[in-house]
Amino acid sequence: LEGHGRFEARYMEEARRRIGEAGVPLQLVLSGHHHSLQIIEPSQPGPPLQVVAGGGGGSLESINVVEGQRFSTSRYGFARIDLVRRAGTERLVVSLYTTGSPWLPAGRPSLAARWSVARDGTLRDEGASP
Repeated sequence: LEGHGRFEARYMEEARRRIGEAGVPLQLVLSGHHHSLQIIEPSQPGPPLQVVAGGGGGSLESINVVEGQRFSTSRYGFARIDLVRRAGTERLVVSLYTTGSPWLPAGRPSLAARWSVARDGTLRDEGASP
């Protein structure tokens, strides 16, 4: 995420170092400071999926392209995360919804993107249809 310069770079470096040292699998990181909706496949070490769900209020921000970015929109909205179990497998399914304004109910939310990550870190674009 852009906009915070050296502090952000140091923070990300430290977070990746600690994730690597933990020695346990991490499938998903949720963040929300940036006023947008994004799906990012970060570089290793780190989780296979990062979700930015900061489109809940305030002024929307322009989005800078970052390495691993799979989806982005500068619109109001929110994220929904589901644990889905099918045929002996589990996936975290992340659905990003856009809304017409930061104030609910401001019309029906619209599905903008849906991605999932398995226990082994395999990512899948689930499309934007429910």
